Amino acid sequence: MPAFSSGLKAGDAILEVDGEDMENAGHDEVVAKLRSVTGPVRFAVVFVDGVKRLRLQQQLNALKKQLKSKQRELWALIQREMIVSGDVGSDEEESDDEQQ
Repeated sequence: MPAFSSGLKAGDAILEVDGEDMENAGHDEVVAKLRSVTGPVRFAVVFVDGVKRLRLQQQLNALKKQLKSKQRELWALIQREMIVSGDVGSDEEESDDEQQ
């Protein structure tokens, strides 16, 4: 039975066949193992779509972390700029001046 009829696609990784580790096996070795099985076979697979999704999720998490860091940097710069320019508390001073 061809691999595609069992739902496998190019790029999928067969990690295990009937309990035997195939993670570091070459293509020919995996094919030979699959052909040697006479009855139903169980195998562990990492589907290429799953791998892509995992990588994208990892990239997204890294970008979110970087964004939070940049937001903290921006806030710190804004606060420093307000101190240097004397804008800290200027709203309160202006409202005091307007009331007099």
